[in-house]
Amino acid sequence: MNRGERERLPDRRASISAVSAVIGDYRLHLHTAAYDDGRLAEVFIRTKRGDPAVRGLLAVLGLTASLALQYGAPLEEIVDAWTFQNFEPHGPVAEHDRLKLCSSLVDFLGRELGIRFLGRDELAHISDRGV
Repeated sequence: MNRGERERLPDRRASISAVSAVIGDYRLHLHTAAYDDGRLAEVFIRTKRGDPAVRGLLAVLGLTASLALQYGAPLEEIVDAWTFQNFEPHGPVAEHDRLKLCSSLVDFLGRELGIRFLGRDELAHISDRGV
């Protein structure tokens, strides 16, 4: 892929991850898809409750991340940009196997992508070994 050239996905592709978690009044749903070689290529973020502006911004955040990945941005850079962002809503994370607290919805998303796709276990509050 040349710089500035978009690497499109095949028309048919399987979702490789569907994660849900609850942060405050927001139940987040994160769906992802990858290229045939396993590289993350699409991020879809949805929530049904809460402020319509937040719902819209989350959808656009996923679209922007997807375009960045398809144009060659490293996932590591996206994860580093999203983690530790601190703004409302934030707080305890329910119904997630590895994360128990987040400093924003964006922090949660960055941590989730880092843990699941980059093996960044230092971003988790609970290890995958249950310790």
